Amino acid sequence: MWLKSKIQYPSRSETLTESYLHDALTYGEVESTCPELFISRIPHLTPTDHIDEIAKVKFIYDVLFFPLQDEDSFWKVKVRVLDVKKYTIVYLVAAVSDREASSRVSDQLKDWLTPWKIIAVDETDILAVYRPNNELWSGDWYNRMERLADEGKVEVVPEPVEKVPDPQVGMFPEDEMPVRGRKKGKKGGVDKAVEEYYQNLQDLAKDGTTVSVQTANGEWKPIIGHYPRPTHDELEEAAEDAFREDVERRDQVKKQEGKAVTMEKKKKGGKLTFYNRNREPVNG
Repeated sequence: MWLKSKIQYPSRSETLTESYLHDALTYGEVESTCPELFISRIPHLTPTDHIDEIAKVKFIYDVLFFPLQDEDSFWKVKVRVLDVKKYTIVYLVAAVSDREASSRVSDQLKDWLTPWKIIAVDETDILAVYRPNNELWSGDWYNRMERLADEGKVEVVPEPVEKVPDPQVGMFPEDEMPVRGRKKGKKGGVDKAVEEYYQNLQDLAKDGTTVSVQTANGEWKPIIGHYPRPTHDELEEAAEDAFREDVERRDQVKKQEGKAVTMEKKKKGGKLTFYNRNREPVNG
C-alpha cells in the first residue's frame, strides 16, 4: 500500500516540513526505514522527533517512473474511464509541467481498449517516492535527496548555548570598602564611593537583570532579582547587608588574634568608623 510521510527538521533558517511517498506493508516499516533513507540530509532523524505523520493514500492507482529532471515535481493526474460503469483512477508521475505530466500518462494509456479522458492535473507536495527492492526507484530516491541537499535543505542542529551567568557586581577591595554614613541636616545622605556603587547596581538593574554582590567567602548573593527597577534605598540596604556579612566574617577571624571588631558607630565627618575593644580606630 501507499503511505505518505511528513518529515519535520530544523534547517538553517526555519523548521521544514516535507512529504514523501512510500510503498510499504505497514506504518512501522516506514518508521524503521526513514532514519536510513534520510541519513545524508537529516542524520539525527528519529521517528519520535521528526516524523510528524504517516497516512495511508487511497487515491493512487499507480506511480509512473521517470528519472529525475531539473526542476521537476510529482503531479497527480486524474483519469475518467468511460466504461459501462464510469470510474476514476489517479496516476502519480514526475514531470516539469502539467502538460508533460498529462502527456506521460497519455502514453501509458494509449493501448487501452476502454475509452478514457484526463480530467485534472494537479501538482503535489511529494518530493520523492521510495519503493524497496527496486533499483530504479532507489537510485531516483537518492538522486532527489542529493538535489535537496544541494538546495540547502539539510538538518542544522543548533549548537548548545552556553549559559551565561547573570552580571555580577563584586564588593569593593578591603581597603576601598564603602561605609554608609549620614550627614547633619540630610536624610539618607551617603558617602560618594557608596553612591557610585549603588549607581553601578542601578545601571545593571534597569532591564530587570539579576544583580549580585560577592561576600568575603566568595559566594554570590542575589540582591534585587525580583525587582524590575530597584529603588536607591533597596539597593542601599541590600549592599549594606552584604557588607555587614563581610564584617562579621572578619570579626571571627580577628577574634582568634584577640582583636575582635565591634560595630560601634561614631559620627565622624559624616562617615561610619569602626573601633576595636581598645577604642582604637581600625580600617573596615
